[in-house]
Amino acid sequence: MSTSVKLSRFFLFLAPFAIFIVSSSTLFPFIVGKYAFFRAVVDLSLIFFVWAWASGKIRIEWKSLKKPLAIGVTIWVVIFLLASFLAYDPWAAFWGNFERGESGVQLLHLFIFFFLLTVLLRHKEDWKKMLKFMLVAAASVVVYGLLAGSNGFIGPSFSLNTRFQGSLGNPDYTGQFMIFTVFFALYLMLNASSSNTQHKILNVNSWYGFLAAFFFAVFLLSQTRGAFLGFAAGAAMVLIYLAFTWPTKKIKAVFVGVLLLLVISLGLFVNFRNSSFVKNLPVVGRFADISLQSGATRIWTWVSAVKGIQSRPLVGWGPENFSVVFDKYFDTRHFDPVEGGETWFDRAHSIILDYGSETGLVGLAAYLAVFVLYYVQFFKTNKKHSESVVGYRSLVARSLFFAMPVGYLVTGATLFDVLPMYISLFVFLALSNHELQSTNNQTTNHK
Repeated sequence: MSTSVKLSRFFLFLAPFAIFIVSSSTLFPFIVGKYAFFRAVVDLSLIFFVWAWASGKIRIEWKSLKKPLAIGVTIWVVIFLLASFLAYDPWAAFWGNFERGESGVQLLHLFIFFFLLTVLLRHKEDWKKMLKFMLVAAASVVVYGLLAGSNGFIGPSFSLNTRFQGSLGNPDYTGQFMIFTVFFALYLMLNASSSNTQHKILNVNSWYGFLAAFFFAVFLLSQTRGAFLGFAAGAAMVLIYLAFTWPTKKIKAVFVGVLLLLVISLGLFVNFRNSSFVKNLPVVGRFADISLQSGATRIWTWVSAVKGIQSRPLVGWGPENFSVVFDKYFDTRHFDPVEGGETWFDRAHSIILDYGSETGLVGLAAYLAVFVLYYVQFFKTNKKHSESVVGYRSLVARSLFFAMPVGYLVTGATLFDVLPMYISLFVFLALSNHELQSTNNQTTNHK
């Protein structure tokens, strides 16, 4: 492997550590440092990749970029950029602002990130390395949260009475991010190298299993209700997939039983959510506070978003222009002179309505098409896998791939994406583009 390729991969592997960066000297310490670091390392990785490609040290594997999922991501980004140029405020739409750092230029960097992941990580071992870096970066998020409140680490001190936010600056972001992190840990656990001894395999599996449980605990400590719903939906999809695909009837019945137990448990939890016992449960008690009343401000904002879509239905108002929609269709119930309240929103707090209002119905359709094409690619390869003998690890791994987009979309129904989520999402999509292929697909080695 040439030096230029090594350098390109080096900076690519650094990208996940953007989520750890907190720049206390900037106006928005949990935002600015992250996107500045991410864009810098992605640009450097691209520069060294172009250098390697121009000098003939590496070839682009176009076959991977012609898969349905990769095409879907490309179309989505193109339409997103088009919506930026045709926005109410094109400057804000393309360049963004300091508070969020999201914009056309941000998504362009994320697409470059996706491209580099696809062309540089061609083998399973490459992907294992990237996911290990993702887990180390996620661990750094947690370490920061444990140190917050002392020694120059800004943010609330860790306590079971507060929601855990780590280095992300918002507990909601942490809840969303940890769902992907649990997935990556489980993927590595299920793909432990079979060349190791049995004793060593058990040690590796136990280690990644511990990490998955650890990050799930952090997920619970974030007390993010939208992410809780997404995780529950994802778990249900895992059980449904396994109930249909597991080769033995007895084990299928077990999965059906667990699914019913999950549904009953959630039903009881919701039914008794107003009881003092449930409300006083440590950590999980906040999950019980899911109601139309508790989410009233978001519902009012969603109505404003729908009006914004109706007024500019094709390519919307443009990224980073939702505040214009919110002001134009302001719901006066947001203003409470007695109790106070939030009277300014720059997000609809729903990925569906955010993309709908900011990139129009065309942009929303392109975004959702990414997941439609994901499942087209998934089921196409799922048929090929079903025709061959696969072990339980492969079935469980595929159940996770089957469930992850559902968990993400359900989570996003009441939340919105930020850079840590975008990084996780694009890593997941690029990984899926690599994994969801025919079993006899051959990859090309670096020169």
